[in-house]
Amino acid sequence: VLGKEVITDIDAASERKQPFFISFTPLAPHVGAAEAGSSEKPAFSMLPVPAPRHQGSMANQALPRSDSMLFGEQALSTLDVATKPPLVRDRVKSAPAEKAYIEQAYRSELETLQAVDEWVEAIYNALRDRGQLDNTLIIFTSDNGVFHGEHGLYGKRLLYEEAVHLPLLVRGPGFPRGAKADQKALNVDLAPTILAAAGLDVPATLDGRDLKPLATDPARSIDRAVLLEEFFPLGQEPVVRQIRVENWAYTAWANDQELYDLKADPVERVNLVSRPEYGPTIAALRERLDRLGSCSGRTCEDSDASRHA
Repeated sequence: VLGKEVITDIDAASERKQPFFISFTPLAPHVGAAEAGSSEKPAFSMLPVPAPRHQGSMANQALPRSDSMLFGEQALSTLDVATKPPLVRDRVKSAPAEKAYIEQAYRSELETLQAVDEWVEAIYNALRDRGQLDNTLIIFTSDNGVFHGEHGLYGKRLLYEEAVHLPLLVRGPGFPRGAKADQKALNVDLAPTILAAAGLDVPATLDGRDLKPLATDPARSIDRAVLLEEFFPLGQEPVVRQIRVENWAYTAWANDQELYDLKADPVERVNLVSRPEYGPTIAALRERLDRLGSCSGRTCEDSDASRHA
């Protein structure tokens, strides 16, 4: 339904010869509604529900392995979980990750995404066939990642690498073909990028930045500090805040802290916060985190003075 609406909107905008903006946000690979026999209403399913034509297509797909994968209650006895804040340990204890279920969920997620892939191709072809491809900016990303047993977790909402490191692909005018940019980017960067591509001014109060200059200059903002925030548990206190800069990921909870060296420990297995030698690093990161947490737009700390140029 959503994919067909996108094609219809592209057709209409092309005929009017007017600029257009379309946000295509399919449900997949979230959990959804499954048909429940003769029931008048679909039953809620805890597994993603693929299109019938794709059911079973990924039945033999193996769950990718990670050095931080932990299954069952034994995860609580590992250094990984033992050094994490109590709320994380409580989540692992109350809902330990079970490999059989997570593997089934992973395969269902992949199966649901097959239909998304089909619509990505159809939308691309529609832009090409109507002569709009070369002057259209296409941004492909996700709102969050999902744990599949990493740190003994299943689901999302925690600021660890698996839940915050997302795909981001951009195609369009000014973005170099086949290039890879290593600078940090955030979802708040999408609005300034879209406004700039449309030739509009970026308000001084708007967070984020235009990503095109970063894509064309590998050295630009390579040392950028970024802020991540989450409410955990969902919608409740405490607000969890994290700063990522250089190789550090520092997280401030209401009564806890976490520090990871992403170069030495990319999957965040060992919380360094209790080690005295990291005291000065933690103090410096906490100060920068506090500044980032209270700023907005052009008032934010940034080593790149020309971020809004």
